Amino acid sequence: MATFNYKLRANTIVIIFNYGKGNRFRTTTGYKVSKVSNWLDSQNIKNVIDENNVNGQYSALQINNKLSLIKDSFLAEFDLLVEQGEVITNELLNDCVQRLRTNTQPKNTQTKQLGFFEYFDLFINDSEIGKRRNKRNKSLITKGTIKTYFTTKVFLKDFVKDRKKPIYFSQIDVNLYNEINDYADTKRELSLNYKGKHIKVLRTFLEYVTSEYDVKVIKYKSNDFLVEREVIDEIALSIEELDVMFNLDLSNNDLHSRARDLFLIGAYTGLRVSDFGALTIHNIVDIDGVECFQTHIEKTNSDILIPLSSKVKEIIKRNDGLPKRMLAQQINDNIKIVGELAMFNDEVNITKTIGGKKITKTFFKYELIKSHSARRSFCTNAYLNGVDSITIMSISGHKTESNFLTYIKVPPKEHAKRLANHSFFKMM
Repeated sequence: MATFNYKLRANTIVIIFNYGKGNRFRTTTGYKVSKVSNWLDSQNIKNVIDENNVNGQYSALQINNKLSLIKDSFLAEFDLLVEQGEVITNELLNDCVQRLRTNTQPKNTQTKQLGFFEYFDLFINDSEIGKRRNKRNKSLITKGTIKTYFTTKVFLKDFVKDRKKPIYFSQIDVNLYNEINDYADTKRELSLNYKGKHIKVLRTFLEYVTSEYDVKVIKYKSNDFLVEREVIDEIALSIEELDVMFNLDLSNNDLHSRARDLFLIGAYTGLRVSDFGALTIHNIVDIDGVECFQTHIEKTNSDILIPLSSKVKEIIKRNDGLPKRMLAQQINDNIKIVGELAMFNDEVNITKTIGGKKITKTFFKYELIKSHSARRSFCTNAYLNGVDSITIMSISGHKTESNFLTYIKVPPKEHAKRLANHSFFKMM
């Protein structure tokens, strides 16, 4: 029985492949880890900041995806070679690994012979290397989006393991969709929106491989794979609440202070955490006497200018520059503590569909604060203070005003006040 494993040799990830009695193939992948302790028992690299520069342009998550692609495709090609009666040699296997690393096609194997997850790995890899791009603006697929692809792949592998039967392209139809829905609801008890994200990725994947690799999915109809979604109440912090957070004395805890200041920069600029976390002092420019952040928005592939408010300038001053960046999860963990210290103790009821059932839970407001709350707070506060929707959308990246108005958290009473203060209503 053939066995494939990744091992570390002096911080370099190598392949150890045993195929038959006394036959062993070993070669380097070319990828490394900065610390041996960051190599996990699952034969993956721990996704931490200090691993994101050791392999050049690739992050730890991207390397893990590449390792998965190499393993799945290598084993698929090995099985095919055996089936065709080829004499297996280490030279032949080494050629296979090198071609997989450089994303070239096997000499004697057509991609149509690959399985579902081998194609899924190609889908992820093509997105990473820029072969596959956004249809709308031809921009590169963002790291955050690629992460959702990887998450969906794991979900589908768990689904296959549970059903004890592979996914065959010839059998992808409404029955499979119903199976996935049932698994997500009963076995995993996923929220409706999270389940919908997996279905959306699956649809995107199927659309890509059928067009790019001419995969035949005869029974599949995209309309059968409905992406369900519901609007969930998400909190936004008012200007007054942001002021309370701004004035908190957090000098005794660096993590809380940095998370607070990074969150506030997001709340005062409307940038996503992936964008405001990457800002440096070099992003500050002078436009006709007005200091602005000039930055490139990864998700929308656009360049924008955002004026620096007095609060942002004060944050830069008290940090002797911009706060040191943090991972989104670190911000999420610490900003809840900051919110508790700020005594944001209002009770908030949140209703969502989980496992196919409507469930309402009550939380303290501080428990619901996360990095994304900063952007929602900016959009809501800007709208309430008279900034027109189109201007806010140029920063937030919303494509339609209807989506934007769903996104912001403005009660009907506040909408009425805003209308009453508009010059149009004062004319009548």
